[in-house]
Amino acid sequence: MLEWSLTALGLAGAAANVLRLRWGFALWLVADAGWMAVSIARGSVAEATLWAVYGLLAAWGWWAWGERGAAFTTKGTKDTK
Repeated sequence: MLEWSLTALGLAGAAANVLRLRWGFALWLVADAGWMAVSIARGSVAEATLWAVYGLLAAWGWWAWGERGAAFTTKGTKDTK
């Protein structure tokens, strides 16, 4: 049941990001932390490391899509909306 819940969170996060909804990154953070814990419990250090990196990327996305991050990352770029 835990694995299906984490899968649903990950998919919901992906769908939110397709819709350009910042909170999708928060869902990914929770799912990544859960999958990291599952991987550690299984003894898979390499997989746990992968999920930790995914979590860092989700945190970076959360920051980059926020007001301060957007101001930093879009300097000198043209808005494509």
